[in-house]
Amino acid sequence: MPALHRTIAASATTAILLLGLAACGGGSKHADQPTNAAPTPGETAQKPSPKSLKWGEPAEVTGHNFKKLRVTPVGLLYSKGPYKDGDGPENGWFIALAIKAEAVQEPDSTAGGAGGGGFQWRGASQTITEMDGNSTAPWAGAANGFGVDEPLQPGSPEVGIVTLDIPAKGGRLLYVDPGDHSITSWTLPTVDQGTGLDKVRKRIKMFT
Repeated sequence: MPALHRTIAASATTAILLLGLAACGGGSKHADQPTNAAPTPGETAQKPSPKSLKWGEPAEVTGHNFKKLRVTPVGLLYSKGPYKDGDGPENGWFIALAIKAEAVQEPDSTAGGAGGGGFQWRGASQTITEMDGNSTAPWAGAANGFGVDEPLQPGSPEVGIVTLDIPAKGGRLLYVDPGDHSITSWTLPTVDQGTGLDKVRKRIKMFT
């Protein structure tokens, strides 16, 4: 091969090798960088599945300040009046629910009210909170309730009354987590039963 041709061939080979090295170097420069952005916590987190329980079964839920509580429905009573010196339910029925509750490890109160979450009623494609309808049942203020200013204590279960103004007997009692809005629910019996309702019955007798 003439010297000129050998020089041109060597130069072409060198150029190809340099281009290959440059391409490899360009790939290794970003080797430590991910090709796809990692998903954010909000994208990977999944909302917990609803828990459906039978009436009277206990459940661990989250309280007003996001501490764990153990709650158990132990009694219920339906009442629609009429009542002396007071209005009846706006939606059809008052339901008084006796709930046994205690803190699991740290003091806290049940969620609800303006803070959101807490006990609710669901049925007939409708959800009702403690703030819906008439909140002044005859036993309001006389029967023990749950309040933010009186947190539940670990190892000291208390029975409080939750009152809802509902359109019909039955349905489901919900407890909605104030943080992730997950739901724990119980099937509601359609007849009065259980314990913890003595003060409610006494007030109904006084006002009917």
